[in-house]
Amino acid sequence: MNTKNFNIAEGYLTQQDLADKFGISIKLQQCLRLKARRRKDLNPLPFIKIGKVIFYEQASIIKWLSDKEKESINQQFTNCFDKRN
Repeated sequence: MNTKNFNIAEGYLTQQDLADKFGISIKLQQCLRLKARRRKDLNPLPFIKIGKVIFYEQASIIKWLSDKEKESINQQFTNCFDKRN
């Protein structure tokens, strides 16, 4: 599915939109989604999956980022790419 021509409801972001607006790369998004499933993260990256397409509600992302400020976000992201996880 080509999401460039997809008319999505206002307030929702594609993976590319999230990368562009918030600087969270698509690879990191994938890692955070998988991490949430594997480790039962208490504050996972909120997303919606419709078929094979991932969407993010902008308000949920802003809240998630705010909550992450309270944690050691650098440690969170570093662990994401650690092969032992």
